[in-house]
Amino acid sequence: MNRFTTLVRSALFATTLLGATAAIADPLPLTSFLTTTDPYQNGRLSRNGVPQDFAGDEAYPGVLASSLGLLYHYHTYVINVGAANYISISFDNTASASQLNSFVAAYQSAYYVTARQTSWLGDVGTASFFNTDVGYMDFVAKPFSQVVLVVNAGSAGNVGVGSANPFTIYAQASTDASYDNIADISLVAGGQVIPEPSTLLLLAPLALVVGLKSRRRRVAAVAA
Repeated sequence: MNRFTTLVRSALFATTLLGATAAIADPLPLTSFLTTTDPYQNGRLSRNGVPQDFAGDEAYPGVLASSLGLLYHYHTYVINVGAANYISISFDNTASASQLNSFVAAYQSAYYVTARQTSWLGDVGTASFFNTDVGYMDFVAKPFSQVVLVVNAGSAGNVGVGSANPFTIYAQASTDASYDNIADISLVAGGQVIPEPSTLLLLAPLALVVGLKSRRRRVAAVAA
């Protein structure tokens, strides 16, 4: 468990002991869940069991099940990075341990759905299950930039989505790997996604029509 996760748990435990009036600067949590209206991605990141750290020791894990055409729901959130660009993420999934639960990864500036390695910064390494340790990761982002956090379902289709499968994200920033000058970070839904699968699906029929018209022109020109 990294220092960030320890600080989070210590603060929450102290708040419970001291009551609601305790003046403790807790990290700002974002609690949500995936829904059936969230977009799909083809395949999901492999879980290599290695959470990213500030040294960048986790290598890009690759994508599983993309060749099988399995689709996984995902949702994106934005971190607005300031001068403190050492980012720590704690990710807790409280869904049933009987399912492959949600997973989180970080991407610099944008999420490239079909080329995730392009901007990948790191991930939590393993799925976070109920009654197991909270997942965490540390990474170094570009100062004064945006980081896109992508939470995806651990199983294809509509498995693992809905209010019965909530997750909570805590985020903090520091000025260096020693966790100096720690500041809480707020997360908001959004972030640049390249390309958006829904947009591609909408444009696909148009591209087909344009392609057919172009082919007909070429055939006509040859015949003439």
